[in-house]
Order: sequence, then C-alpha cells, then structure tokens
Amino acid sequence: MQREWTEAKKELQQERDNVRALTSDREQTLKNAMRQIDDMGKELANTLHAVSAAETRAAVAEVFIALQLDASVLVFHFCTVSSNIHVFLLI
Repeated sequence: MQREWTEAKKELQQERDNVRALTSDREQTLKNAMRQIDDMGKELANTLHAVSAAETRAAVAEVFIALQLDASVLVFHFCTVSSNIHVFLLI
C-alpha cells in the first residue's frame, strides 16, 4: 500500500510539473502573440502614414502639372496675340 501511495504521489508531482510547464509555455506564447500584434499595428500605422504622404505628393504633382499646362496655354495665347498685334501694326 505504501508503494502505491508513493507511486501516486510521484505521478501527481509529474502532472503538476507538466501543468506548470504547459502554463509557462502558454504564457510565453501569449506574450509573443501580443508582441507580434503590437509590431503589426506599428507597421500598419507606418504604412498608412507613408500612403498618406504619397497621396499628398501625388495630389501636389497633379496640381503642378495642371498649372504648367495652364501656363503653357497662356504663353501660347500671348504669343498668338502678340504676333497678331505685330502683323496689325505692320499693315
């Protein structure tokens, strides 16, 4: 009977050790997962910031191109009007 009791206590201690090890593993896995989630959140925030900056640059570039086009049209009209005035003055 004593031998069975000793064996049962030994098995119980092994199971307790297993539970502690599993609990420790679970806690470490949870910490790692939370760290990964935090890192992904930071990466997402950085990506959104980069996208926002790129969108702003693209919008400014579009406005710049539109202004260049408007300036080219104005120069063309000025040259045309100037040429017509010059021809008119020669007549």
